[in-house]
Amino acid sequence: MEQANEATLVYTRAVEEANDLQLIRVGNQGDLFFMSKKGLFRLRNDRNPQFEIVNPTICSLAVGEETGRLGKVSVDSDGREICYEVITPEGGLKDRFFKLLGGKKSSGESLLAHQVVHFNVTSNRGLNFPAALVETRREYTFHWGMSPTGRFLVLARPEKKTYNLQLIDVNDESIIADFQMSLAVINDVWVNDAGVVMVDVRQVGEEKLIIALPDNKTRHSFTPPPTYRVLNLGPLHVTVLLESQRRLMIFDYPGNIVADV
Repeated sequence: MEQANEATLVYTRAVEEANDLQLIRVGNQGDLFFMSKKGLFRLRNDRNPQFEIVNPTICSLAVGEETGRLGKVSVDSDGREICYEVITPEGGLKDRFFKLLGGKKSSGESLLAHQVVHFNVTSNRGLNFPAALVETRREYTFHWGMSPTGRFLVLARPEKKTYNLQLIDVNDESIIADFQMSLAVINDVWVNDAGVVMVDVRQVGEEKLIIALPDNKTRHSFTPPPTYRVLNLGPLHVTVLLESQRRLMIFDYPGNIVADV
């Protein structure tokens, strides 16, 4: 009779509630990455783990020691590639910075600059991507996502009449796809390790998932049942959870149901 594999406890570690830790990644090597009010920390897969600061700049932004504030933070599956968002108010930027971005001050409109920074933990090397200037009074906001292995990055910038989405190959530091979509309220954007982009649109009466392949041509769009939550964008399929129904559904890219549990 075949025996089931048993999980092995590696370690337990007591932490203070005051740290307000949120687990954001379990790395492939067993390292744990936590966000807190003080920044991003790592617990190595070790018998005597200690909380380690992963990136000092992230910590400085989190506690307000830098100009601007910390936005979204993502860690790749190996725990080697990190992307984080720096949000800077218009008043904190120099005029020459605005000129470099091709933006200009608007009369009476408050602007925020959203910049995504890529950081390699092994090489300690950072890479800054061009910032997006967004008016705070608009309902259309800046979004970005990183693929599980950290190779691809997708940026969604709201413009006057459209969203501009760029798919970036981080390794080559190049844009491999650039496309537009009509302005709509976006919940989140996703990208997988094949460079497939997905946009979760939550416009009232127009909820849908838009999937764009990296060929800059092929797009699919479909609407899952109400109250869906995206769990995963896979190589060929999308997995969503209907929490109110305790129901898991898997769709292919065109929107055909592959599994319904």
